[in-house]
Amino acid sequence: QLNRPKFWMRAIHSLLEKSATAKFPEVVLIFVDSNVRSQGTGARLMKLAETITREKGFLQLSVKTADDPANRALRFYPKCGYREDRKVKETGHWYRLFLKEV
Repeated sequence: QLNRPKFWMRAIHSLLEKSATAKFPEVVLIFVDSNVRSQGTGARLMKLAETITREKGFLQLSVKTADDPANRALRFYPKCGYREDRKVKETGHWYRLFLKEV
C-alpha cells in the first residue's frame, strides 16, 4: 500500500532531479510486493511519477523492461497508457522501451 505518499514523492522527485539533463526521465525501478499486486499500487506509483514528471516540465516518461515473455511488466505498462517505442540491447540482454506523453 502507498500509506506513505510523502516518502514516495520525495523518492520520485529525487530520481527526476538526477535526470534533469535528460530529454525525458526514465522509471528505473518499480516493484510492488507480491502480497499487494493486482490492487492498483503499481498503477498509482506510475501516476505519481507521471505527475511529478509533468510538474518538472518534462513531456514524456520512459520505462525499460526485460524482453521476456514471462515478464508481467510487458502487459502492465500498456495498461497504464505506455506505448512500446523500440527494443534495445544492453549488456547482452534485450529490453523493451516504453514511452508515455505526460
